[in-house]
Amino acid sequence: MPIKLSDLTKQVKTIPVKADDLEFHITYKTNFYTPKVEALVIGLTEDDAPLAANVKILADALVSWDITDDDGNEIKPTEEVLSQLGVGFLSAVFQAIAEASSPKKVNSES
Repeated sequence: MPIKLSDLTKQVKTIPVKADDLEFHITYKTNFYTPKVEALVIGLTEDDAPLAANVKILADALVSWDITDDDGNEIKPTEEVLSQLGVGFLSAVFQAIAEASSPKKVNSES
């Protein structure tokens, strides 16, 4: 049975993230790290703004999160919103995605 390309690109996963002593959940596209994204990352030079590039990548990867404004309204994880957050927070989100995306090691006892 054929697989639709859209089925491969729309898969998402929701995971917990701990950042700055806070815990929240994000939903991200599981197949967001593509050769196109890798080329962007590899192509960065010292003169580029790597944090800005990472914010763009993260904005493309995130579908939603349970972060709200002071009135309880949902805030979309857009590039503009992510650009207002600190590097420690952004790193925690990337780390959580990396850990959730990595193959699990199997303990083998002989």
